[in-house]
Amino acid sequence: MYLSYFKLSFQKGKEKEIFKMNIAICDDDRISQGILKNALSYYGRDRNIDVYSCCFSSGIDLIESKELFDVIFMDYEMTGLNGLKTSEIMRKNNDNTPIIFLSAHPTIVFDAFTVNAFRFLTKPLDVKKLYKALDDFRSSLRKENVLIVKTLEKTWSIKHSDIIYAEAQRKHTLIRTVKTTLDVARCLGEIEEMLPEDCFIRVHKSYVVNFEHIVSYDKDYIFFGNGERAEQGSKYSSAFRTEYLNYVRRNNPEKSACI
Repeated sequence: MYLSYFKLSFQKGKEKEIFKMNIAICDDDRISQGILKNALSYYGRDRNIDVYSCCFSSGIDLIESKELFDVIFMDYEMTGLNGLKTSEIMRKNNDNTPIIFLSAHPTIVFDAFTVNAFRFLTKPLDVKKLYKALDDFRSSLRKENVLIVKTLEKTWSIKHSDIIYAEAQRKHTLIRTVKTTLDVARCLGEIEEMLPEDCFIRVHKSYVVNFEHIVSYDKDYIFFGNGERAEQGSKYSSAFRTEYLNYVRRNNPEKSACI
C-alpha cells in the first residue's frame, strides 16, 4: 500500500497535518462513478483533505495502472472481469491496497472479505456510511507501521511491509516497493535509521533489505520474491545471516529448520 495521506507544513511556528488521499474508483457505470467522485469531493472539503480520485471503467484498466492509490472503491458487478476477480488478481500481484466494495446486493459481502476487503458498502450510496468508512480508514493509517518520505511530487507514507529494499544512489535513495520505486532525497543511512531493525538490515554499502521479501541468498546476492536481487557485501554477510535466521525463527519457525 502506498499512502500519500498527509504531509507536514508549518504555519506561525505550529506543525499542522494536511491530509491527502489518492483514491481509485473502479466501476463500469459512468453515473455511479460520478456520484461517488462527487461524494468524495464533498468529503475532502468537509474533512479539510486534499482528495484526488481517478476513475477506471474496467478491472483490467485498474490492474494495468501504474498509479499509486491509498484506497480503491471497487464495484462488484462489472462486465468482463468483475470486482472480486479483479481484487484476487491484485492480491496475487502483491498489491495490498485497501479495497472498499460497492454493490446493490448485500449478500455478496462475504465474498468481498475473501480478498481482505476493508469495508463493504451497498448501492445506492449512503453518504453517512461512506464518510464513516473513510474516517475509519484514516484512523487505521495512524496505527500502521509506515515510513514517511518525500519525493519531488509529494509526501508518501509507505507501509514497512511493502518495502522490498532501499538502494543508495549518491545522495539519494531509491526505495523499491511491491509496485513502484520512489526517488527520495535522503542518503541511505538516514533511511536505514527510519526503519525497524527487526525487519530491515544493511547488507551492502548500497543496500538495506526487508527480511519479509527475501526468498533466498548466496554469498554474493540476496534474492527477492519479485525476481530482483541486491548485492551482499562480505563485511555484512555474517550479521545478515544471524539476523535473518532470528527473523525467520520469530515469524516462520518451520522454515528456520531449512536455513
